[in-house]
Amino acid sequence: MMSFQPHFVTAILKLTSFCNLNCTYCYMFNLADRTYERVADHMPAMTAVNCVTRLAEHVRAHGGKQMQLVLHGGEPTLWALESFRSLFKEVSDQRASGLTVDVSLQTNGIHLRRELIDLLMENNVTLGFSLDGPEKENDRFRVTHGGGGSYARVIDGLEQTLAWGFDRRKIGVLSVINPAIEPGRYLEWANGLPVKNITPLWPIEFSWDNPPWGNLEVSEYAKTPTYGHWLAEVFDEWWEHYVEKLYVRQFVDTIGRLMGSRQHSDSIGNDFVNMFVLNTDGIIEYPDYFRAHRDGGTRTNLSINHTDLDTVSKDEIFRILLHLRESLPEECGDCLHADVCGGGFLAGRSGTNGFDVNRRSVLCYDQFYYFHFVSKTIQPYLESLDVAS
Repeated sequence: MMSFQPHFVTAILKLTSFCNLNCTYCYMFNLADRTYERVADHMPAMTAVNCVTRLAEHVRAHGGKQMQLVLHGGEPTLWALESFRSLFKEVSDQRASGLTVDVSLQTNGIHLRRELIDLLMENNVTLGFSLDGPEKENDRFRVTHGGGGSYARVIDGLEQTLAWGFDRRKIGVLSVINPAIEPGRYLEWANGLPVKNITPLWPIEFSWDNPPWGNLEVSEYAKTPTYGHWLAEVFDEWWEHYVEKLYVRQFVDTIGRLMGSRQHSDSIGNDFVNMFVLNTDGIIEYPDYFRAHRDGGTRTNLSINHTDLDTVSKDEIFRILLHLRESLPEECGDCLHADVCGGGFLAGRSGTNGFDVNRRSVLCYDQFYYFHFVSKTIQPYLESLDVAS
């Protein structure tokens, strides 16, 4: 019997290194990393195809039966249709061979073509749209290169996608946490969207070099941490009024983990991070969590065209990421929520000096506050299940 070894399962493909929006907080273009200035605008189709082939071989070699591709950018919908067709031909061939290949595409939603949407539907691709709350708040950050808002165009794109026949159950919305939005209003907005699947995201820009408490004393911030407190209030409102109406992945994953699930996401569990990023030039990169704080923070010298993924997995940082639970910081050892948190959101464990595996996330206070609130809130429900059984 083949023993389990941590291995790559997911590849994030940066199909383009440019975008038709200019979001102020964007870690690709508007924070420390300038890699986009040094790589090709478009990933060659054969580079993407080669990535699918190599990842499939790697997964099979480790006894796996499932892999995931995330089509990303820049803005991936700006990639050529013929390139998409070449990529999906390889995906189809791998599926026909018995491998499960899940494919998702993350878009800003303002350059959607009927031909592309048809192609995505034909190939069973799920879609993520980026929106950061109601129009006024969204348009403070998610702007065009001319400074105009994007909200109306994104909503038009989402509604048009549905009108073209895309299954709304395969569409979700990603939303960066914005504490300026009143929690009840945030959920009212989310529940009014034409799709009922939303994921609030922890902010990526904070590190120990740029902490969320700014000029406040850490002890004062820890009492009511801005982002954790906001997310806890949103959870409270959702638990009371929206739990059967709106799927909030952050909340569902947290509850699952507290109930014993080993499901892992980018801010819950942190048992391992079994993914890599592929940039347009074919270079394999570390996760985007490390992109925000220093130029070139994700780069390696490893090429998908010349390096097998077993060799990539032996890279020092990738080896740590594939065994991340083994590197739980000592200061997390006695934490009540170490299992669900696993050292915290990885972006907060990186900084100008790179990824610090021995240090907990700078969002520790926020995440502890949120996890503790959820745990206390659902405890009566869990106890009722124990009694019923």
